[in-house]
Amino acid sequence: MNLKDLFPIPDFLNFNNFIVFEPHPDDADIFMDGVIKKLTLKNKNITLITVTNGDKGTYNPEQDEKSLKLIRKEERLNANEILGIKNMIFLDYPDYDLPEKNIIVKEFIKILRELKPEVVFAPDPNLPYEVHPDHKLVGEAVSEAFFFSSMPLIMKDYPSHYVDLISYYLTPYPNKFVDITDTFEFKLKSIKEHKSQFNEENYYKMEIYLKIKNREYGEKIGAVYGEAFKVFTPLHLHTNVDAINL
Repeated sequence: MNLKDLFPIPDFLNFNNFIVFEPHPDDADIFMDGVIKKLTLKNKNITLITVTNGDKGTYNPEQDEKSLKLIRKEERLNANEILGIKNMIFLDYPDYDLPEKNIIVKEFIKILRELKPEVVFAPDPNLPYEVHPDHKLVGEAVSEAFFFSSMPLIMKDYPSHYVDLISYYLTPYPNKFVDITDTFEFKLKSIKEHKSQFNEENYYKMEIYLKIKNREYGEKIGAVYGEAFKVFTPLHLHTNVDAINL
């Protein structure tokens, strides 16, 4: 018996209730929209949680936070229409100004216990060279909430809930590749809705990058396009020195 047999990782596509956490209003679209559309087409229950309002996400010195916040919310909702996302939560934290991690962890535990997902998605907090604190903090906070949600003596006012899997997108260490050939065009259309983030030139570069990268992932499983994830059970996230290799 090897370690992968001892700590098996189920296929998240076989589950039915999902929460996707994204730090900013376009993150899920860029890195996992093919899978999101794949799940909504199968009538899976998906809740998308946008943690910050993205009000700092611009290089335009004439843009103000209040109007950008409204623009980015509208763009997020427009992308949801393309993807078939019906359940949406805006936590509305300011971009680049999240509170301390323990505050967010407690909010996330509450959400997990109320919505009772089987699978949660989050950006991989261990991405090397990532400089944006929102990505790292959200990834870490979701990971802790995922692990501690099942422990009844933590936050006793909310009955404990066991979450089966956490699946990291934007990961350098994938162990799961999903065929998104049939949903790749939906991914591109949803990203195109984020006009405040991608002008025509930047969108063109993003499209070329995704075609190259998602083809690279697709080749791993004999598909035209794929998306990559690092999937763990709670057993993999505590005192497991082999987790990175599983």
